[in-house]
Amino acid sequence: MWEVGVACGDRFAFANPVVDAADVEDVMFSPGSHVTPHDHMAYWSTGDSDQQGGLLASRQVPLFAPADAFIVDLGWEQRSNPDHGAYLEWGATLYVCDAHALMFGHVAQPSGELLGLLATGRVLEARGDPDCDLAGDPDAEIGSGCRRVIEALVPAGTPLFSSSGISGGFDFGLSLFGLSADELAEHPSYGFSITPWRSASGRSVCPLEYFPEPWRSTYLDLVASVRCGPFNQDVPGTARGLWFPTPSPDQPPPPWEPWPNEEWESIWLSDYHADAEKQELSVADDAFGLEYGKYVHVVQPEGAVNRRWDELTPGGSHCFELLRADSAFSHEPEPSAVVLIELSRGGGSLTIEGFDLSSCTSVLVFGERARTFHR
Repeated sequence: MWEVGVACGDRFAFANPVVDAADVEDVMFSPGSHVTPHDHMAYWSTGDSDQQGGLLASRQVPLFAPADAFIVDLGWEQRSNPDHGAYLEWGATLYVCDAHALMFGHVAQPSGELLGLLATGRVLEARGDPDCDLAGDPDAEIGSGCRRVIEALVPAGTPLFSSSGISGGFDFGLSLFGLSADELAEHPSYGFSITPWRSASGRSVCPLEYFPEPWRSTYLDLVASVRCGPFNQDVPGTARGLWFPTPSPDQPPPPWEPWPNEEWESIWLSDYHADAEKQELSVADDAFGLEYGKYVHVVQPEGAVNRRWDELTPGGSHCFELLRADSAFSHEPEPSAVVLIELSRGGGSLTIEGFDLSSCTSVLVFGERARTFHR
């Protein structure tokens, strides 16, 4: 976090649209390719590119600063596409009032207006070659990059960049710094986190909610998922929510000792973003019998099979018949795996194991692949 020293006032809100709604096909709420909840789960799709056979997968559309920004963290990295060769991948974080952070991902070269404003600012941090060009170097080596954190006023409405067109759209996330856990929980799209300091979603909310009308309603009309949020879905004493490879200490670490990124060692049991009658399991690897991916089950109102995650409480094991997701809004028609889950007596740990079965008709017990996760 970079402190900006400017207060938001009684209520944080944006002052300018971030994108013309006519340039957006839809907004999807989902962890995407991530395993655990994070800070930009509202994905903005800009539709298919008109380019045939090139690098661009989606239309490039202009993006604007939705609020006055006082510190800009901007950078690029040279990457490589197996079909089309090298390209520059850009990303930025804009710090606005109260150090609230606006995250932008999958964007293209910064605008001349933005680079002009940053050229007169004070550099707070620099990474990469000291002489690297913040405007980008198309001849840079793969893996090299340039990043600068610059103190400069970027007024709301300033053209920032366009979406890169290399992915299906762009990322735009909002993190609210400086709030207590109780204050964060007052924001409807935040939800509830038992350990907010162990996840990138621990201070994140749906950015669409913070635009004044008519932009707010216009953007919310684009949401293709059931809703935008909640970003955090922990329910104490049940299986629903985020589970880690190690137990949490009694006190979170101080800010100068950040917790390591545990995304690829954790699991998330959450609502399915496309259908309120289904729930989802996000898996990082096959350490307990399920391959990396997203799995969906159709909720049953009674019995011991396919119950809601927040109805799974301590006392015996529960079985779930899993439909593997094959895209953001579709999954296999029939179960291809089952998973056995059991909560510890206090609800602080969860044991899980996957089986190569299509139904829960067999009598299942945990075997040597069973693994235990914690909160």
